[in-house]
Amino acid sequence: MNKIELDCLKYHSKKELLSYLRDNLEEMYSLNYDSLLDALTGYEFPLEINIKNKTLYEDYPNLKEVFEIVTKENKNIKVNYLD
Repeated sequence: MNKIELDCLKYHSKKELLSYLRDNLEEMYSLNYDSLLDALTGYEFPLEINIKNKTLYEDYPNLKEVFEIVTKENKNIKVNYLD
């Protein structure tokens, strides 16, 4: 299983966090939530995303909403909130 570790202590802004995700997801083509949603709903392999320090991220409610949609639509994706 592939893993992505998102520590919001490092990635406070939307641009920083989406840049990190784009660097780790070949399917992600731009820095917006629609691109993230497309990349993850179409992801064909098991992937675990671990999110730490979520309250430090500037746009957490919207990111959470994206991950909720993704986990409903793609059973290969698992999102864990570690704090």
